[in-house]
Amino acid sequence: MTPRFPADSRGFTLIEVVVALSMLSILMVGLIGALVTFGNTGSRLEQRALESDDVRLVHAFLRQSLAAASAQQQVREEDQALTVGFVGGEQQLEWVGLMPARHGAGGLYKLRLRLAPGVDDEEMLMLDYRPYLGQEDTGDWSTGRSHELIDGQLLLAFSYMRAGTDAWQSYWDDPAVLPELVRMELERNGERWPDFAVRVLAAEPGVDLDRSADEGRR
Repeated sequence: MTPRFPADSRGFTLIEVVVALSMLSILMVGLIGALVTFGNTGSRLEQRALESDDVRLVHAFLRQSLAAASAQQQVREEDQALTVGFVGGEQQLEWVGLMPARHGAGGLYKLRLRLAPGVDDEEMLMLDYRPYLGQEDTGDWSTGRSHELIDGQLLLAFSYMRAGTDAWQSYWDDPAVLPELVRMELERNGERWPDFAVRVLAAEPGVDLDRSADEGRR
């Protein structure tokens, strides 16, 4: 026997089905877009967290090692004069200091920060290090080791302040004393890191080299 349905019972029309499917498609597109945005936001937050870790690690290393920079003298190779072994340029810095225990075996090390070419037009901030040999240290880096700190599109600038002054200078070549403050300015992939300055504990006022030379000629 064929079942009978009430006269007012009917299914969806084709137009209603099309409208429902269209609304469902719009809802799915919006949901997928929200998921993609959420995923991209998560990736950006993860990248920002990694970069923050890089900032903390580099700053912590410089704060530990530069603050304890040694004023021990060594023989300068080109003229055999005694120098504290601290030489600072705008994009390179050398000093005698302590290596963290996870990198070195204790004692004083000769340390150098520099920019080195990377891949795809990027650069690397490199840390070179080797055991310090005292007054007989000739500055030979052939036996040193290197460690990459960060990479990317980098803009780096060091500056230095003499104890007893309030002026920054872009280089340091005073063979007698250490600078009181060392500042690092760094931009990575278009984003500027917070400026960072370290106070060198062994710094002394020293002598103005230009003035002492003038007085010697009188």
